[in-house]
Amino acid sequence: MLTQAAANKSALLHPWRPGLWRMRLPQGRVMLAGVTDRIGGFDALRAQLPSIRRFVLAEQVHGAGLTSIETPQPPLERIPGCDALTTSLPGAALVIQTADCLPLYVWDPGQQIAALAHVGWRGLAAQLPVRLVSFLGTRYQSRPERLRAAWGPAIRACCYEVGQEFDARFPAWIRHDGTRRTMDLIGCAAAQLRAAGIRAGRITDAGVCTACDSPGERRGVILSERSESKGDTARWHSVRRGAQPEERLLSFIAIRA
Repeated sequence: MLTQAAANKSALLHPWRPGLWRMRLPQGRVMLAGVTDRIGGFDALRAQLPSIRRFVLAEQVHGAGLTSIETPQPPLERIPGCDALTTSLPGAALVIQTADCLPLYVWDPGQQIAALAHVGWRGLAAQLPVRLVSFLGTRYQSRPERLRAAWGPAIRACCYEVGQEFDARFPAWIRHDGTRRTMDLIGCAAAQLRAAGIRAGRITDAGVCTACDSPGERRGVILSERSESKGDTARWHSVRRGAQPEERLLSFIAIRA
């Protein structure tokens, strides 16, 4: 376990406002990023971010579609048919919803480009992290070695049990423990980012499992007092713990206006 001093120095995820956690992105001084917990919701997110003029949500079809947001539009918009969004517009927040899948933040500190992707196993099978890095290069001329990446709360190998069919899909990322079979979703995503050219030292892990996280000091995250919402101490929505379709974490990234 990290000491408090070490955690304060290295943590990616910090309590910020009621129901809202701040993602302090390395070399991301112009970026504003975070995630809601089970207490937070979209109305609260909008109310707590008065500097954000526009919220853009991906429809999320568990695919590998990407969309660039570069023209002013209404204050709230949902982009159909995509799981990843990019922008260079200040004051526009990219938003995705998750409840175990991986919220992948990617940004170009030099060019001030922001991207956010919803990555589940289908997205990994379609190489979404690789496609996102390639898209940033084509659309914005972002060089992979200058990009940074991070992820927020997501299900980890400790809890992500999968079926036998995953052995053929992700042979390098399946762990067997007796009859129990789990997948390292995060390890697979990190490998794809490295294969796309992002250096390992520029990829940051929040260190939080949505399925089993409990209050306390964890690698990559500083936790505040526990929440007693909905009758338990779980902090994050998780499908594996029975989250309903309307119960989702909201991850966002924006370039400061």
